[in-house]
Amino acid sequence: MGFKLDKPNLLGNPKVSLNSKTGFISGSDDEHNDINYIHSRTIDMTGVPYDIEGIDDLGYSKIMTANSGIHEFHPKATIVKEVKIKKV
Repeated sequence: MGFKLDKPNLLGNPKVSLNSKTGFISGSDDEHNDINYIHSRTIDMTGVPYDIEGIDDLGYSKIMTANSGIHEFHPKATIVKEVKIKKV
């Protein structure tokens, strides 16, 4: 069984996608980012192997656990910032 270690970011800058369509879903282009911005108020955590904190553009936040299905944010929200929760 193999695994891949993320390369350290020597500058300390997070990897960010400002217009992610797939977020942290396994195999997506944005899976290994630190932060993804989703232009929707509905987040589907199906297939996401990480716990994520979601913060909408109105300031409401919630913790979404891995593979926990559909999450809705405030009805007037248009963007959700997803931040991967690192396990220590």
